[in-house]
Amino acid sequence: MPVISFSTLKDKILSGEKRQTIRPKRSDWWLKFKKGDKLIGYWKLRTKERELLFVSELSEDPFVVKWRDFTDELMHMDGFKDLETANKEWFIPKYGKDGEIIPDMEFIVIRWI
Repeated sequence: MPVISFSTLKDKILSGEKRQTIRPKRSDWWLKFKKGDKLIGYWKLRTKERELLFVSELSEDPFVVKWRDFTDELMHMDGFKDLETANKEWFIPKYGKDGEIIPDMEFIVIRWI
């Protein structure tokens, strides 16, 4: 049973507007999980602010997407207004290089019910 931690967009997670997360692919660990597997989501899991946000299940198998294939729809599902906003506010500051995207960088998309 996978556990996932969040540190942003708490209100969108609690409202159900955000039912997906996109994480850098650092291993194939997430790819072993399948649709229907239980998923537990925490707010700031490793801090004193830890709070259980949800117990749910995966709505589909986690999958890999390259940064160059990000779309407005994918970013909207992740709680952002659009791709431009997501890249500017989150992805480029955290994962970019010299203020730019890394087109071939792979991410895992995890969706829950």
